[in-house]
Amino acid sequence: MQKRLIKPTLEWEKPIQVFREEMVDTQSILAGVGSLRENADVEAWLQRISQFENPATVPEGLVRSLQYIYVDISQQKVIGMSQLRCELNDYLKHFGGHIGYSIAPSERRKGNGKAMLQACLTKAKEEGLSEVLITCDPSNEGSRGVILGCGGRYQETVYHPEEARYYEHYWLEC
Repeated sequence: MQKRLIKPTLEWEKPIQVFREEMVDTQSILAGVGSLRENADVEAWLQRISQFENPATVPEGLVRSLQYIYVDISQQKVIGMSQLRCELNDYLKHFGGHIGYSIAPSERRKGNGKAMLQACLTKAKEEGLSEVLITCDPSNEGSRGVILGCGGRYQETVYHPEEARYYEHYWLEC
């Protein structure tokens, strides 16, 4: 198997749709997927995420971000998705962090989360970041395990009043 973290393209349209459908069907949280959560149209999603790559076209109040898919090349399957936010605004400092990610339920507990996050940390380093903030729902044992497995250092737990939920903060070196 050849697994890689790559930028999404229209060539991966069907596997992206399959990934999204699996996440929706299992009522999994679509983290690190940008507007794919709300928009099943992959072509429109690709156009939208391209706006975030260039600082000149990032919508006001948001930050430059890079979208990736973690794929099994040989099976033409999207295993997971990751979004690298190249800086933090006020919201991301508290509730989103530099990296958001999701692994398809059928691909969990196989080491894919850790491998994808490590690859994303390499991308963050290439973007000039020396460390990144990642947030995690306290009840998400799998995500916490991935973060800790990549060297995450717990900082604090914060409460988001509008969402009525908590977020754990972890810092990871790139």
